[in-house]
Amino acid sequence: MGYLDRTLMEGERVVYRTRLHWIVLLPALLVAVVLFAGAIALVVYLPKWWPGGLALLLVAMGVMMGPLTRVAASEFAVTNKRVAIKLGFLHRRTLEMVLAKVESLAVDQGMAARLFGYGTLTVRGTGGTPETFESIRAPLEFRRHVNEQLGSAH
Repeated sequence: MGYLDRTLMEGERVVYRTRLHWIVLLPALLVAVVLFAGAIALVVYLPKWWPGGLALLLVAMGVMMGPLTRVAASEFAVTNKRVAIKLGFLHRRTLEMVLAKVESLAVDQGMAARLFGYGTLTVRGTGGTPETFESIRAPLEFRRHVNEQLGSAH
């Protein structure tokens, strides 16, 4: 059970849910692949150095843990009553805004982001400062669901 499921109000139902895009894993994955290749090379060409190869494998796994946790600990949701966003596991950042208080949702996508289906979402509430969330999966779909809920409320 995620953060959102634990904080649902009475009569509230989730309309749309997404997470961070897998693209946030790419830099760490590239580093992990290089470390993994180094570990294999070390074990194959210098067998006496197998502990070093094992250490490189452990470092490669450690490099991937942060981004994997970041993706797994992200929740972006639209309910019939609010927009709820949670990022982080140890250091948590949340935004919960009643739909009636959503002033605008902006989506920023470069060419690569459009191609791979991710982007930056900026949520602005009435009288509030904009909150920006990067690398969200399918941000246009998220915005569409918020707009649909806003339209059905009137």
